[in-house]
Amino acid sequence: MNASDLARVIESVGKDRGIKREIIISALEQAVLSAAQKKYGMNAILEACLAEGARLAQPGEFTLRAFLNGRIDLVQAEAVMDQVQART
Repeated sequence: MNASDLARVIESVGKDRGIKREIIISALEQAVLSAAQKKYGMNAILEACLAEGARLAQPGEFTLRAFLNGRIDLVQAEAVMDQVQART
């Protein structure tokens, strides 16, 4: 199966089942990651991702992104910081 075959399958399943394309792709990504983790282990996957240019998140990066994207407000971001600091 090549990329165009996969794209047609995704499109077909989406139309037949009424599922958004993004949801199908996300489910496929999760399935592939799970299979790779079972076969190779998480460390090997992490090393491969880093070798391809991925990087580890910086402390607070996800909270900052959530704040900048309007998913949480400043009070919520500060509450996350308080929780993290309370555990150390």
